[in-house]
Amino acid sequence: PAQPLIILMFDDVDLVPERSLELLNSTFQYFTNPNIVLILTAAEKVLEQVIWTKMLERMLGSHYESLFTDFYKTEHMGENRTGKLSLGSIDRMAREYYDKVVPPANRYHLRRYLTIADRKRYRYASMGQSFRLPQEEVSIQLGDFLIRQIQSLTAQSSGLFIQGGAEQLREAYLLMFGDKSRNIANGCLAILNCVSRLKGYQASVRDRSSRQQLWGQAYDALRQLLTVLISSNRMVKELGGEVLGLLYQGGAGEIRVDYDGRRRKAGRGSRPSR
Repeated sequence: PAQPLIILMFDDVDLVPERSLELLNSTFQYFTNPNIVLILTAAEKVLEQVIWTKMLERMLGSHYESLFTDFYKTEHMGENRTGKLSLGSIDRMAREYYDKVVPPANRYHLRRYLTIADRKRYRYASMGQSFRLPQEEVSIQLGDFLIRQIQSLTAQSSGLFIQGGAEQLREAYLLMFGDKSRNIANGCLAILNCVSRLKGYQASVRDRSSRQQLWGQAYDALRQLLTVLISSNRMVKELGGEVLGLLYQGGAGEIRVDYDGRRRKAGRGSRPSR
């Protein structure tokens, strides 16, 4: 008879460093049945550093003031002795341990999306999670996702975002996403949320004060989107303040973008940041 397949998933193991080594030991010792599949996700560099530190603790003892020293002291027959600790041996032990509990052949490194060409190949899930076999398209390319969101807001093709009608997105806009799949997914979720909010503000309002209120709400939605995109992109994170400054409200409350930086150079005020 067919044997059941048990899948155990441990996500973001590196988020709790003090328990990471314990988890690795347990999985290596107790979950070796061929019918058990283990899936662990972690930042590999952090995990390697945790193992290295634990190896150092074993050699020095956690009561020392610094675990990262080239010398250690021991007491032997009532007298203190000082000896030089080989950090190279710790590197070797940590590497051997990691290769044993997580063999290189069983590791899968998530790719980074560093260039426009890379991000064009990224596909965003177009439907929720389900255990049923999908009967429709389950993902779309990132450029197509953006085009659909733009088209859902306006019936006219905007030359600012789309070139050659509605078929091709201006590819430079793909650089606003981060270089990890999680960063891109976070950006897509923020865009979906922003577009949903903007759709609610599209109804025409005659009263000027109400119109200005809607402009303010739309400004907040766009500013929140921009904040998420900045936080998800390590290349522009340091320039977050300058990027947020590109978005401002005009005298009548309309939303404007300071593309060439003239407004900032002129030192004119804008709606205060929140």
